[in-house]
Amino acid sequence: MKGLCQVALKEWSVVVRALGEGRQLLLFRKGGIREEGREFKVEENEFFFFPTFEHQQTEGLQEEFRSWLSGLPQKTPETLQIDLYATVERVFHISSPELAYSLRPYHIYSDKQLLERFQYKPTKPLYVLLLKVFRIPAISLPNLPAYAGCTSWVRLESVLSTAQAVPILPEEVFRKKVAEIEQVTAAETPTARRRGG
Repeated sequence: MKGLCQVALKEWSVVVRALGEGRQLLLFRKGGIREEGREFKVEENEFFFFPTFEHQQTEGLQEEFRSWLSGLPQKTPETLQIDLYATVERVFHISSPELAYSLRPYHIYSDKQLLERFQYKPTKPLYVLLLKVFRIPAISLPNLPAYAGCTSWVRLESVLSTAQAVPILPEEVFRKKVAEIEQVTAAETPTARRRGG
């Protein structure tokens, strides 16, 4: 793990919560309208999470997690709370919505949300990132205009330390879940391997 990092990945705040509680290990990404070529790229192997609020939607979540949206703001606040860090353990391209649905125990997205991500630019691959997530002491940062827009990656104004990062899941539990995910995705060809592969 890097000792210092300046990069953050935007993700729904409700998903950031799930990552922080060990309920989610996977992210599914296609790209935003401001991505180069409108296609998501795995630009970094380690990053902080930049929680966003604008595009969260009830139907985008599995039913048991929809109540988590209650009371959340409709837009990203002027001050960001950064308290999670992740390392990318694996990256896969998923070939079918059905395979994504079978990974339901490892994320909180609804089947409808996953299908929409498949259908957006259908000739482009759906990236699946398998993450190891760490808690860091919360850091407050101003939400600068430069961070705005539908782009995945943000270079923060400040370089932040990961020195006090603590894994969300115990190593034994995490490795068991990784093995389960790899069993489900065994027919898929990894596009990149980060650790242990």
